[in-house]
Parts: sequence; structure tokens; C-alpha cells
Amino acid sequence: MGAFLRTSVYLQPSVKDKANVVEALFGAVFLDLQYEACRHLWDSIHKKIRPPRNARIIDPSTPQEQQKQAEYMIIYAQLALIPKNAKNTLQELCQKQNLPLPTYTVLEHGGPDHKPFFKVQVTAYLFKDYPRQIFTATGEGRTKRIAEIAAAESLCEQIFLSYVPQDI
Repeated sequence: MGAFLRTSVYLQPSVKDKANVVEALFGAVFLDLQYEACRHLWDSIHKKIRPPRNARIIDPSTPQEQQKQAEYMIIYAQLALIPKNAKNTLQELCQKQNLPLPTYTVLEHGGPDHKPFFKVQVTAYLFKDYPRQIFTATGEGRTKRIAEIAAAESLCEQIFLSYVPQDI
């Protein structure tokens, strides 16, 4: 983007500055050419955006899983999801559909103080226009945060949603 954004020699544009430029560009296209031109511009940009190289992409193993994945991928494409860490990806999936955010519940907590153990369950409504159902998954870890991440990654794999694994 630096090649297209002219600034003072001493100014290094922040991510927010760049986002404001993109927003202004889409606003100008919308005001001048309307929604279809904005959609076409977004589609052409989105085709060039690739998932991050380290994104975890889940491959189905049975014909039933392949069918489910195809149905989910249509939804993900419409929402223009870009893989992030599993918790953020699930949250973005819910937010883009105006659904409640996923909830994380500690199911078990134990172990000695020097080596604690957590088991966490994530629960979420993930698809607005799909048959509404509650999706759940569990994860385990030595901290609550690690267990939440493991649960989110497990849920992403369950619904074939690409995510970027976190180094924990």
C-alpha cells in the first residue's frame, strides 16, 4: 500500500491510516458508481488475498464431510473471512452474522499448583441462515487461555474453518 499512499517524508502511515484510506476509497466508489461497483472492486481485491501461509486448512475425509465443507465454504466466502487465530476467527464469524459471541466455560480445573490443568468448552451458534444449531468443542491446557485456544481450534476443525495456529 505504501506505493499508492503519498505522505510526508517523516510520516510512517499506521494501520489505522491505511484503513481510513481504504474506507475513503470504497466510499468514493460507492457514491460515484453505487453498490455493484463496490462489490466488484471488493471481489477483485479479495481474489488476490490469500490465506496466511501458516493457516491451518482442514481437509474432509469422508463424502459426508466433503458435502458439509462445501456448504460451509459458501458461507465463509460470502462473509469474506480471512483466517486469524481460532478464537478471533470464530468471533468474526459470529459478528459478521450478528450472532452472539462464542462462550467459553471451564469444565474442569485441577492439578497441583505447579502444574495446573484446565478443560474448557466453547459453545456457539455459528450460522445464521443454516439450520440453527449449537456447536460445541472442548480443549485442555495448563492455563485457562491455552485450553480456550485448544477448544476454539477444535471447533474450527469441526466446521472446516481455516485458522492460524497460535504458538503457545
